[in-house]
Amino acid sequence: MLTDSMLADIVPYLKQNLFARGMSMAHAADGPIIVTVVDKRTSAGALVADGLASLATWYQFGFLGLVAGFVGRALLPTFDDTIATLVILAIFALGFFTRPIGGALSQKFAAQHGGKFAQAAAILLMSVSSVLIGLLPDFTSGGYAGIVMLVALRLTQGIAAGAEMTGPVGRMAAMAPNGQRGLLACWPMVLNLSGYTLSAGVALFLVTEYGEAAVYDGSWRLGFFVAFPLAILIGLLRFGVDQSLVLTEVAVRRPAVPVAPAAEIAHWRPVLLTLGGVLVYNATTGAFQVGVPWLVPLGADWSLADNLRLALLFGIGPLTFPLFGLLVDRWGASRLLGFGAVAVALAAYPVFSALAAGRPPLTVIIAGIVLMGVLGGAIQAFLAERLPDRSPRVQLTYAMSAAIFGGTSPMIICAIAALTADPAAGSSYLVAAGAVSCLCILVIGTVSGSTLPKPATEKMK
Repeated sequence: MLTDSMLADIVPYLKQNLFARGMSMAHAADGPIIVTVVDKRTSAGALVADGLASLATWYQFGFLGLVAGFVGRALLPTFDDTIATLVILAIFALGFFTRPIGGALSQKFAAQHGGKFAQAAAILLMSVSSVLIGLLPDFTSGGYAGIVMLVALRLTQGIAAGAEMTGPVGRMAAMAPNGQRGLLACWPMVLNLSGYTLSAGVALFLVTEYGEAAVYDGSWRLGFFVAFPLAILIGLLRFGVDQSLVLTEVAVRRPAVPVAPAAEIAHWRPVLLTLGGVLVYNATTGAFQVGVPWLVPLGADWSLADNLRLALLFGIGPLTFPLFGLLVDRWGASRLLGFGAVAVALAAYPVFSALAAGRPPLTVIIAGIVLMGVLGGAIQAFLAERLPDRSPRVQLTYAMSAAIFGGTSPMIICAIAALTADPAAGSSYLVAAGAVSCLCILVIGTVSGSTLPKPATEKMK
């Protein structure tokens, strides 16, 4: 539980980092400057260990959404299945709102006890919360106590997930220089959503191995129990590897195009425009990776396992982020993200209509994968362009957008589908998200290429 003293530390931290003074990079004359970047070769051990830990963390964080219908029937059997599923998806969304608190607590803890202990505490907190979710009493034995405890544990999972974002991979992405930013900055998102893909795979395994009826009866809990051995393995790995990053200095030229001055960066307007710009990414990924299993109607020749297979296939999308990240370094993040926003606005309804019809063609699945790839390849580089001081405001801004628009996306599209009795109508949320993001990016102005300097080919001696 958060005490008054903890809140006294966290609230100023959030205010300071969300609206802190930005760094102006506008210069009148060209000339060499020095920037610090991560030496990826000598930091490989820390990056691999953190990557595996991130994958395990986000698997646990996403699993509740992939088994929402099963958990809903266990904890709220007196409710209609659709309503119970929507309640669990709403609880799933709550975890996104405590992620900024987790990031603030982790940085404070790391400053006092070291980054290795902070990251170990994050994975332990996540794993303990997941195991406790698996042990929740069903409605028959505990009444509504189970759902109340689920809310508390989900909020705790959000804190743990926010703490995980401050690891070595996140720091490498934040320090990525221009020319490599699109490729390197996307890796936290790759690991994040690949954890969701792993969640879909485990849920599918449980349904196919034990049968849908057995999973409804309680086999869904096994997916949460996996967290305990994961915590042990990741903990041993992390303590066996040096978590510090090896930094190196490179010579770069001053940026030819001035960056927005500090006074503009610190103002609320660009932050809100940035939130709007990344809306489409969070809404789209949440819909395809978590919402699909509970959106697509079941039929005589279409089962819940088929829906989970769709979620698993859409999980290929995050693996394409580095590919589209290369395009960011060539075309610019704003341009690529704007293209993705337009594509989502135009393609969402046809894709959802095909999904609702059952047995969607391969072209529809590929379309969903490409939409996610375009958005995911651009998202972190876009944040870095908009908030070029590279402070924690980048992650805080993203966390706010993920909470407001992403975590709620599965619940919103499923609620729209239930209210209209038309699964394809759920696409209206993505159409609106694409339109709003496109408008915000147009207001911001297309950035042709990155505004930070490109690194030189030789290191400074």
